[in-house]
Amino acid sequence: MFSDDNLGIKINIINNLVGNHFQQEIKKLFPELTSSQFAILTYLFDRKDQIVSQDALAAAMHTSHPTMRNIIKRMVAKNLLLIRPLKTDKRKVEVILSKKSKSLILDNKDNINLIINNINKKITNGMDKKDLKQLNFLFSEIINNFS
Repeated sequence: MFSDDNLGIKINIINNLVGNHFQQEIKKLFPELTSSQFAILTYLFDRKDQIVSQDALAAAMHTSHPTMRNIIKRMVAKNLLLIRPLKTDKRKVEVILSKKSKSLILDNKDNINLIINNINKKITNGMDKKDLKQLNFLFSEIINNFS
């Protein structure tokens, strides 16, 4: 069962190794954030000119609606996010970066990019452009298979 052809175990090991490394690096810069919270902030920052609903955020992060709701509640309590009813559907909420989270990202943009670049370099060490293209394709296929 724990053989070289057990892809699920390999993916789990990769997830643990990369995830732990990423969490450690993020904690150095943002001790109060989890990696999930950091991912949400950067996702919203990259889409600051768009309306992002809680449902869309949950889908983008591949998490359940209740899980996303709990993360958002904690982030609102930390003054990292704001929520308001969607104009098109008052039953749903729009998730917005607070001034505090915008400042956190803008003030640390260079360090954030350095962390991301260093992790990407570590992940892709020894790979050429063809390998990297294939890896990205395969990751997308795996994500699509489970979405």
